[in-house]
Amino acid sequence: MNLIDALFNKMTVVYGNEWTKKWEGMPLVETKGAWAAELSGFSVDQIKHALDMLPERPPNLIQFKNMCRQSPPKYEYQQLGYRPHVNEEKRAKLMEALGEAHPHT
Repeated sequence: MNLIDALFNKMTVVYGNEWTKKWEGMPLVETKGAWAAELSGFSVDQIKHALDMLPERPPNLIQFKNMCRQSPPKYEYQQLGYRPHVNEEKRAKLMEALGEAHPHT
C-alpha cells in the first residue's frame, strides 16, 4: 500500500461518509493522483504529523498541505568519527605539561 492509499484509508476510518462523499462522482484514481502530486514535496514525517493532527472535520487538500507545513523540523546530526591518533597526541601533550608542572625529582 502506498502513502496516498494509506492516507485515504485513514481519512475514511476517521471521517467515514463525510470523507468518502467528497469524492462521489469523481474518479478516485484521479483524486488520489492529485493528492499525490500536491503532497510530493512533503516528507513522510510531515504527512504523518498532519495525520496525527486531524481536525474534527475532514480537511481539503489545501488545508492538509498547511497541516503538513506545521510539522516540526527534523534535525539530523552527523556523528563525528573517532580519531585515536588525535586523542593520543593530546594525551601525550597533556602528560608532558603535567610532568613539567609537577616534576617528580
